[in-house]
Amino acid sequence: MRGMGLFRTIFSATMGISVTVASILWLFMFNPQIGLFSKVLAALHLPDVNWLSDPVWALVAIIGTTVWMNIGFAFLILLGAVQAIPTDLYQVADLNGASKWLRLRKITLPATEPTLFL
Repeated sequence: MRGMGLFRTIFSATMGISVTVASILWLFMFNPQIGLFSKVLAALHLPDVNWLSDPVWALVAIIGTTVWMNIGFAFLILLGAVQAIPTDLYQVADLNGASKWLRLRKITLPATEPTLFL
């Protein structure tokens, strides 16, 4: 599949970044004057948000940052589970005319269930 290497690199790169570096990166992104998120809001003509001063937006910022920092590990675990599924199962499903949704529901999810609910 085209672009899979880039996709894997982007998602697994979060594991190689220290918490300190990530904190500084996100601090700059949430900066009300020069931050990326404030610039996007300004480009869309939306009102400014005090990302780290307002308790509601600060919680959203912390949740988003935490999810971003931890998604790499979950991605690698799930990638390993998906790659462990025998390709024969998908080939048989293709021969039987199964849709992508049906293959996901009947092959991928049951095969990765032990990993998903670990």
